[in-house]
Amino acid sequence: VIPLYNTDGQIRSIQTIDPEGNKRLAKDAEKAGNFFVVGGSLKDNHPIVLAEGYATAASCAMALRHPVVMTVDSGNLVKVAENLHTRYPGSPMLFLGDDDLPKPGRPGNPGKEAAEKAARLTRGTAFVPHFTREEREQGLTDFNDLHQARGLAALTEQLTPVWQQVLARCPAKENIVKETPDNQATPVATNAADMPEMNAAETVTTDVPDIPAPAGAPETNAADNTAAE
Repeated sequence: VIPLYNTDGQIRSIQTIDPEGNKRLAKDAEKAGNFFVVGGSLKDNHPIVLAEGYATAASCAMALRHPVVMTVDSGNLVKVAENLHTRYPGSPMLFLGDDDLPKPGRPGNPGKEAAEKAARLTRGTAFVPHFTREEREQGLTDFNDLHQARGLAALTEQLTPVWQQVLARCPAKENIVKETPDNQATPVATNAADMPEMNAAETVTTDVPDIPAPAGAPETNAADNTAAE
C-alpha cells in the first residue's frame, strides 16, 4: 500500500500493488497532483527527481542515492511537477520519463511527452532511458526495465551524466546529503564508482510524517486499476 500525499503532507489517496504487479487507486479519492517520495525527503534548493511508477522511482533512488518522487503515471507527472515547483522554487527538477512504445489507439509517446512538458514548465530537465534495438523489441520502456535488464551499475552509469548536470545547477550542491538506512548523513554519490549496492527494501521512505490511513478509507476495485508503469 502506497500513500499519496499533497505538498502539505496530507494523505489524499492510496495505491495498492498486488504480488502480480496489478495497481489500483482508492475509489473516488484524489489523485491529481499527489505523490509519494521514495528514499528520503524533499528540501528547497536541493534537486527534485520525478518518475512515474513506484518501481521506476525505487530503481532511480537506488542508482542516484537520492529521493525520487513517484507521480503514479504520466498523466499526473505535470501536475505534481507544478505543485512541487511552487512549494520548492529553488530546486532544479529532473524528470525521468518512460520512453513509451506506441499502442493501438494511443499514438505518440506519453511518457516522454509528459516529462518534456513538465521540464518546460519548471525549467527543468527531461531524460528517458536509452535502450538497444533488441531491448525495445522486448518492450522495455522505463528505468526499472533498464535496471532489471542490465543491473544497477548500468542504470547508474546512464543516469550519472544528466544527474551531474542537474547538480551543477543546484544552489545547495555542496551540502546535498542522503539518508542511509542507518540514518547517517553522507554525500550523495555522483558516479558509478562511488555507488554502494542497495536493495529495494531500503528505499521505502517518504518525505512526510507516517500518518496512518484514516478510518473508513475508500475500498479499491479492479476498475480503478492504473497503468502507472
